[in-house]
Amino acid sequence: MSRMQSALLETEKDTYADVEAYVRAIGSAVSKGQPNVGVKLRLMGEVRFPIVSYVTKRPSAVRGTIEIDLELDASGSVDRVCKTLELDIATACPCTLRYSRLSGARDLGLAKPDSMPPTFTHSQPGRVRMRVEPNLGARDVGFTDMIQAAGTGTHLREMVLKRPDEHALVERIHRRPQFAEDVVRSVAMELAAYADEETSIEVSAVLDESIHPHKAAASIAGLARNFWQTDASATVGAPLIVNCRSEPWRVERRAFTEPFEKKNLERFAARYGNPSSKDCNATVWPIQPRTSLGTFSETDGEARLHTDAQYRADPESSFVLVCEKPAKEGGTSILLPAEKARAIALDHLGKDGLDALTQPLWQWTVPEVFRKPNGHTVSPVAPVFEAGGAMRWRFDNLAVLSDELMDIAAAFDLAINTSDAVVQVDLEAGDVLHCDNRYALHGRTTFTDRARLLYRIRLT
Repeated sequence: MSRMQSALLETEKDTYADVEAYVRAIGSAVSKGQPNVGVKLRLMGEVRFPIVSYVTKRPSAVRGTIEIDLELDASGSVDRVCKTLELDIATACPCTLRYSRLSGARDLGLAKPDSMPPTFTHSQPGRVRMRVEPNLGARDVGFTDMIQAAGTGTHLREMVLKRPDEHALVERIHRRPQFAEDVVRSVAMELAAYADEETSIEVSAVLDESIHPHKAAASIAGLARNFWQTDASATVGAPLIVNCRSEPWRVERRAFTEPFEKKNLERFAARYGNPSSKDCNATVWPIQPRTSLGTFSETDGEARLHTDAQYRADPESSFVLVCEKPAKEGGTSILLPAEKARAIALDHLGKDGLDALTQPLWQWTVPEVFRKPNGHTVSPVAPVFEAGGAMRWRFDNLAVLSDELMDIAAAFDLAINTSDAVVQVDLEAGDVLHCDNRYALHGRTTFTDRARLLYRIRLT
């Protein structure tokens, strides 16, 4: 036991990038402390993930518990890493909600029950538990990815809610009620989007029935590829789920069927995350030519590959594009995974060029339309490629840099925009594109039809 205590005391002296790095340091210290045939280590703890509330934008948090299992061989090399995260969630009973809609439609003499808004049902608070074990050398699935998957796949309970936040959460729960089976399927699909195909995934959920003397439980397990749906001919209106790192986006064909109004767009986008209003206090931003000069969303023509809000310290994690009217010709969405952009950088710029893109040397200018009075005009310095695989990029928005960095930037931008790896997606009226803003670049081909109209909702 004294050697374990020594390892803990030794590792307390340093700071670490994340909990997993801390566990690895403890394991390494234990392994070096005495002869062994291997080390097994488990760290468990309660955590609070800081978030911002949905409506009032106040600091809040999601409560959870974590486990990290680490195994080292006799030489101190990592043999196995397994992560588990359990979070507080809430949903509502779909059966009672459906029945109340039928009853309400009957009382009001309506022919179509689905025209009724969500009325009432009983709540089901509970917990969702996610376990991820990648093969050695596979992509890491971090706790940030896991909480993102849970937040998209179901409804997270928050620790601080004002009345407007409470109303928004309850409305989202009623507009997407879930059985325990729905929770585990949905969260597993979202979680698989962050993983390599051979990564082992387990998801379980236990829901408290507020009006029944029992609980509802479900679980699901398999390899990540078992949860991927990659059939391009998927059912109309059903999401196209793809691997988040190799194709970090999904397309839903003719999924938006309501009038193109702000409240309807916000409600639809809330299926994927919390709509952000960081820019101009607007959650819904029209993408339509309205000026000859300005940011991509205000002009026609080409939009070269970029990520959104690269000028912010913390860009939104994803966004939704909803198409109301496509251009008569052109205006096709273009997409490129961050991992392929990194490979392209290595091929065209070499190791030195890629190293420059991984250093915190880069800054971007804040577009005038998004500047706040007396606010920053340029972003904090940041790398293009982050250690975990995420990136940020926009060439025409770069702040003034050295000639050497500008040469690297220009060569990189040309290489990615002319690559055969770029994917093209044509969006028709009612089509929806949900794109990860950390692991994908997006843009569009040139067009001149000023009637083209899409709506962008950035999500946290």
